[in-house]
Order: sequence, then C-alpha cells, then structure tokens
Amino acid sequence: MKAKIPNQYAGQRLDKALILLFPETSLRHRRRLFTSWNIRVDDVVRGPAFKVQAGQELIAIEKSDADQASLLRRAAVHAVSPPWAALYKPAGLDSVTLPGGSRPGLDQILVELDSAETAHSEESPGWRLASRLDRDVSGLVVAVQGRGAEERFRRMEAAGEVGKTYLLLADTADAARLSADQERIIKNALDMHDRRKVRVLDEDDPDPSRWTHLAVLGQILLDDKKMTLVRAEIARGARHQIRAHAAAAGLPIVGDPIYGAGAHPSGILFLHCAALRVEGFAVECPPPWDAALGEEGGRLLDLAELASSPEK
Repeated sequence: MKAKIPNQYAGQRLDKALILLFPETSLRHRRRLFTSWNIRVDDVVRGPAFKVQAGQELIAIEKSDADQASLLRRAAVHAVSPPWAALYKPAGLDSVTLPGGSRPGLDQILVELDSAETAHSEESPGWRLASRLDRDVSGLVVAVQGRGAEERFRRMEAAGEVGKTYLLLADTADAARLSADQERIIKNALDMHDRRKVRVLDEDDPDPSRWTHLAVLGQILLDDKKMTLVRAEIARGARHQIRAHAAAAGLPIVGDPIYGAGAHPSGILFLHCAALRVEGFAVECPPPWDAALGEEGGRLLDLAELASSPEK
C-alpha cells in the first residue's frame, strides 16, 4: 500500500499520517502496526515519531510469516552450562512469542534445550528466558533452567553480580573530542510508567544495579562518517535503559528512531548485547554488522577485543 503525504499532514508524526493507509484505525492501533509492517517514507524505514513532509511517499509492506520464520532460523543456542544458557537473538525477532502465536519469538528455541535435557533425565526442570532484548536489538539473551535458577539469577542481578555488556555506535558531533577509554556512569532514574518512550529523570536511581556504565572505545567509520564505538555495561537493566541513558549522555545510538537521529538506511539499530557473565558462565558474541561496516568491522572487533562475528 502506498500514498503521497498531502499538505495538511506536513510536519505530523508518521503514526498519525499512517491513517492515510489505514483509515478507521485508532492511534494506538497504528502504533502497533510498526511491529508487523515495514513502514517506509521515501523507501526508508521510519519509526512512529518520524515527522513527514508533503509530497513524500508513504509505503506499508506487511512482514510475511516467511520473514519471521527466517529470523527464527537465525536464532540459536549459543552456549550452555546448566543451569545457565545464552541464546542468540537476531534483530527483528521478538524475545517472547506474542499471545496466540501470531508472531514467533526467541522463546520458541527453548525446546532445543528442553529436548537435550529430557534425553538425559525426564525430570529435568524446564528452561525459560531470564532476560529480554528489544525487538530491533541483536545479541545474547539469558536462559535459566528451572524456577530455582531463575530466583537465584534475580538475586544476583539485584546484587550487581550479573554482567551484561553491550556494544553501540553513537552519532555525536563531539566524536573527535571523545578519547578512548573515556568512561562515565549514568545513574539517572527512568520514568517508564505508561510510556512508549522512557523519560530520563534528573534524580539518580538509588539502586546501583540500574546504572549504566559507558566507555568510549574509539572511532568507527560508517557511511564515511566517524561514529563513536561505546561499550555499555549493566547488571540488571530496564526497558530502553541503555538507549535512553546513552542519548542523555550525548551518545545517541545510530539507527534508533526513538532516542537517536532516526532509522539508518541499513535498517540496523546499532546496539548489540555482546557478552554475558553469570557466576563462572561467561560468553561473547560480536555484532553482525559486517555488511554495513565493511572493512571497519575488523577494526570494531579489535577495539572491542572480540573474535569474528557469527553472522556474515
């Protein structure tokens, strides 16, 4: 489906202008469409907050079941050391299957872990996800075996004894002035109540497990422009925590349509969970950004001290 943006919609948010293609829908309904449809403006994928201009072409393409099945095939059990496991989630795949099974999620591959354990013991407790990633974020997700392991994991998270390391590319005008190894702790509390976009508050969160530790690793060329490679470390985390904290620190993530400068032409949100640490279980998984970065992908791995990427 497609339509031209008329003059009366110039400057309006995309989720409002989407009524041109989906009449008789509420604003809430149209916002949900962004998860099941590719919404493009002048052939570039945009988010609901994007401001449209008169004359632009608006296109909506429904994501097929085949697309979701392809994403699920790219998901994988990355490493296992009972009661812990790390699953790899590609960008575009939900962490949890939607009610009714209308769109598959990463949790569907837990059956692989359950099947392996059942082969050894019919009484093995089932596996479940203990962490999640935003739909457009790639990387590692924690799975735990049984309710007891999940409760133990939550206690360790609260005590700051779980490590989750992310890599991100930030688009900042101050890139040239940011030196490698520059570190900063973002302690601001987040207001997530009934909000699609998390609000960063002025006051600090008293819980250190909710803080975000940011470290500049160096500069990476993307589209012939210098971007800043940043390591973000959290213990527990909350919805959009890294995305909101990075933007508040002047390090908006490339490809973030909510907190950054908008969608990137590649469709990538350059945020990836690259490492997990739970007790003696420690795993790494470099970001699958080779196609977008080209030769700079090797430089990223060197700066982040990671091995080669799992996806080419």
